[in-house]
Amino acid sequence: SAALAAIDHLQDGTVYKYISVLESRLKAGLRDVFDKHIIPCHIDGYGGRIGVHIGTSERPRTMKDIEGFYPVEFAKKLFYLLSREYHLYGFLMPLDYCPEPVTLSASHTPEMIDSVCERLDSALNKVEFHEK
Repeated sequence: SAALAAIDHLQDGTVYKYISVLESRLKAGLRDVFDKHIIPCHIDGYGGRIGVHIGTSERPRTMKDIEGFYPVEFAKKLFYLLSREYHLYGFLMPLDYCPEPVTLSASHTPEMIDSVCERLDSALNKVEFHEK
């Protein structure tokens, strides 16, 4: 059956290793972009789910932490620009005080990762960061 074929394909670990490589590439690219624009940011991820917490370089522990530093107005402007002008729909989507994590899959490519980082860099040239 198709389900068993999918499980067999996943069991050898190749897909997970590929996603791990993509995750490392995206986290490094995002780190470079945010550092270039001098925007404090904590980036964390596991299994292809990457959390990007703009406004602090420290890992948030609670929603109260996030509420204290997350620059909602900046995030909304950035999200609008990324969606409308750069066609990154849902990327770094602000959900009040907590952004939706970025999720990678085996269908993503290194070229897509590079393109996302380039578009984010370009968008950040157009919107001024301000802390909360």
